[in-house]
Amino acid sequence: MGEKLTAEEQAILERIVGEGKPVYGRRARLLLLWDQGLAPRDIGPQVGLSVGRVYYWLRAFRERRMDVFPARLLAAATSAEPLSAKQPSVEPTTKGPSSEPVTTERITEPESVEVAVEAEREELPARLAVNLMPEKPPKHPGLSVDDAMAEAARKTLFFHFQRMLYHEPGTRLGKDIEELHDMRVATRRMRAAFRVFDDHLDMKQLKPILKDLRRAGRKLGAVRDLDVFWEKTQRYLDALPPEQQGDLDPLREAWEAERERAREEMLAYLDSDRYIRFKERFGEFVQTPGAGTLPTLSKKGEAVPHRLQHVVPVAVYQRLAAVRAYDEWVTRPDVPLERLHRLRIAAKRLRYTLEFFQEVLAPEAKDLIKEMKRLQDHLGDLQDAVVASNLLRDFLTWGTWGHAQAQKKKAPLPVEPVVAPGVAAYLAARQAEIQHLLDTFPQVWTYFQSPEFNQTVAVAVAPL
Repeated sequence: MGEKLTAEEQAILERIVGEGKPVYGRRARLLLLWDQGLAPRDIGPQVGLSVGRVYYWLRAFRERRMDVFPARLLAAATSAEPLSAKQPSVEPTTKGPSSEPVTTERITEPESVEVAVEAEREELPARLAVNLMPEKPPKHPGLSVDDAMAEAARKTLFFHFQRMLYHEPGTRLGKDIEELHDMRVATRRMRAAFRVFDDHLDMKQLKPILKDLRRAGRKLGAVRDLDVFWEKTQRYLDALPPEQQGDLDPLREAWEAERERAREEMLAYLDSDRYIRFKERFGEFVQTPGAGTLPTLSKKGEAVPHRLQHVVPVAVYQRLAAVRAYDEWVTRPDVPLERLHRLRIAAKRLRYTLEFFQEVLAPEAKDLIKEMKRLQDHLGDLQDAVVASNLLRDFLTWGTWGHAQAQKKKAPLPVEPVVAPGVAAYLAARQAEIQHLLDTFPQVWTYFQSPEFNQTVAVAVAPL
């Protein structure tokens, strides 16, 4: 793990802990406990972090030392009188959460991210009480045209549930943001699958599972949305001259604190009994053929269409109609942003439906999905720019991350105006992006007005 803390580093960390800031104070306390000889497995419970997260910050400290803290925080901590290195403000507890003596023997951290992820994966089944995690995520759900819709739903949900579990350790570790992205995608696909298959499942029975699935999606989404915001912000910064690279430092500090808060909240949920029970219930459902199935005969004895070959063409055309219904509304001048956002949701539902049943559709479905993704990405970039503009406006007004946070704290308007010309310039850039995406939308929408689009849909469902 490298050398222990220097006297100067220890003094700075003690001052950061003393500031009482939960995000950075927790990080500083973690390092002080490590310096005193505690192992990562014992540090985690004391600072409220998972073992994987402790490893992450220890590795980051090895690589960057005190640069794991914002420059502004370090400058403030080093400007004050140095604290006595002989009076540590953090004392390790003598017992762990299980009331067993805590060892102070240092444990070497994993040699690589892959080793750390595997360590998380080895621990996860014990927390789950059910081991559904595959060595590698499956590539296909394994549908056939003769499948009943309820069975296809179970296979589809099992497919994405396994992918969610597979990416959970990497999400906990936090080294690669794509792990979080993939885990969140899996939860969103499962929620979409419930909408596609709801007429063929006992949703009253599955309501508790769906409720917890939504909660998991919200926790993951809060962090992922912040990642997306800064990915696009970083591209903006990379295009600036070197002397302007620090123009968004105040914004970055607020963003970093908000992301850390959201991430700790996400990890607390992933460690909760509620989340573990959700995975147990869901795991039992997706491994039980026939679970959640509705009768295939009506009370009058009429046959209910329930095979993929009978139902899928109708489902595809229903979602196609929902997309095409926007044609007369989005081809007018000055289309409201909210209407385009609704079109994006309709397009997403059509795309997900095509993806769920791609195994039983014609090869042309792949091209159709590609075009749907192009439309969805364009409208998604537009929505991201709108959300970013609102966040930047709120920062320039309140000096905080998000107006909702200020409202929650019932904070008054700042007496002094927030002076951040770099943030104002970035807001102008995102506003210009919105206008550009609106101007170019007709070019993207043209394909969905064409006979070629309708023909491709017909060919895609023809095998059914």
